[in-house]
Amino acid sequence: ADFVTVDLLDSVLRGAEPGPLGDGSVPLRRTGQQSVRPGVPEAVVEIGAVASYAAGSPPVRALVSGRSWSEPRRDPTSAGWAKAVPGGRELPADALGLHSVMIVPIRARGITLGITTFFRRDRQDPFDAVDLGLAEEIVSRAAVCIDNARRYTRERDAALVLQRSLLPRRLPDQDAAEVAVRYRPADELTGVGGDWY
Repeated sequence: ADFVTVDLLDSVLRGAEPGPLGDGSVPLRRTGQQSVRPGVPEAVVEIGAVASYAAGSPPVRALVSGRSWSEPRRDPTSAGWAKAVPGGRELPADALGLHSVMIVPIRARGITLGITTFFRRDRQDPFDAVDLGLAEEIVSRAAVCIDNARRYTRERDAALVLQRSLLPRRLPDQDAAEVAVRYRPADELTGVGGDWY
């Protein structure tokens, strides 16, 4: 591929279970993109921004159905499947010469987490079944890692809530000294481990 994007559901980024998906417009969060050209000129959405796709578009169908979709020769008139985003622009497929596309849903343990889209521009031959199989294999391996991170986030949040709930709510009354407390986790990044109270 000459240009690749990775879009995840917002709930996945929060560590939550993805909810049911309808056939309507589905906002996704752009979590990654790469191009063979410097500066990623094909990108219409910045990393971290919402990538919206029109209802019934190939990305939404792939997301809802959980099945890959490909178009060996992309019709430039089909560029409308990517909605214009605030401050963004429509993907000018014909102007950039993107002529072949594959959309692979990111699925792990029966849950769809997002989609990965592969475009081809420089190589004139379109994507074929072998390319699609390889893309599905790569994405399925990455999906397990993403799902593990999602589950870890959820479990970490639950552990933090439990840990903080075990701290005393108030100090016992005493006349001998004024006492103040502060909770400091040893690891500020994860918020747990070797704590001081």
